[in-house]
Amino acid sequence: MFSNGAYAKIFSGEDGYRTVNSDMGIFERVYDTFKTTMYQYLVMNNVGLNIVLAIIAIFVLMKVAQNISTVQLIFKGLFIVVLTIYPLYKPLVAGVFQISSEATTTFEAYFSLLFYLVLLATVLMFIPTANLKAELSFYLISVVTLAAPLFFVTPFGPRNFIICYMFFVLFAVRTVQFLYTENYLNLRSLYLPIFSLVLLFVIAYSYVFTEIGQASDARMKSVREQAAAGKQVVELERLPYQQYLWMSTPIQDGPHAPVFVKYYNLPKGTTLKIVPYKGAK
Repeated sequence: MFSNGAYAKIFSGEDGYRTVNSDMGIFERVYDTFKTTMYQYLVMNNVGLNIVLAIIAIFVLMKVAQNISTVQLIFKGLFIVVLTIYPLYKPLVAGVFQISSEATTTFEAYFSLLFYLVLLATVLMFIPTANLKAELSFYLISVVTLAAPLFFVTPFGPRNFIICYMFFVLFAVRTVQFLYTENYLNLRSLYLPIFSLVLLFVIAYSYVFTEIGQASDARMKSVREQAAAGKQVVELERLPYQQYLWMSTPIQDGPHAPVFVKYYNLPKGTTLKIVPYKGAK
């Protein structure tokens, strides 16, 4: 990330979209960014990934961390508590109970940091071999290293953290490989459930994106037919399953609407009227 030429343009002021926020001191800026947005994109919003990471770490603590000292036993218990509660926090507190405020945001930021540190500490304290300990620590430390420039660059969004997520995945895969190789984990009994789950996801996502593709083709056909009929205001129907897409429909009064008109070669002066998705016709 540090070698990316885009950062040179941002820090030199040549980037027309992203800028460096210089209104705060370095430490104040890092703290403010982390407790408002960074923790969400980097850790908390990845509910599925967090559950997987927590299960793997708990498995290490239960199976690998044996014959340990009293101090290690205390840490082991505390780690299991954090690993159990954190992945369920967002779907329950934020999702079900919809509790959110500036105070909870600060708590969530520190809780997310604690979750990350527990993962790292689990590796350092309970992974037995030095080489694997170094490798897994490298994956976890790389997550925050790659995200570090984003403390100073604004704006940023979830897609800026894709490589960070991949290092979390590498950490999970390598840990599972270790558990399987050392006979702490028997995956044979899980082959059928895993295959069934993967097949289910393939079928589900195939259906979702097939529906999206068909709806996109249908709405553009409708838009062109309306424009050809001489309408100045054309209806643009939203797409289904928009949560899987990035701005699939332009904001009606935003800057992207004229770009949409120009990109699809619609008559000059055409105005979009965004309407809800009406379902398959």
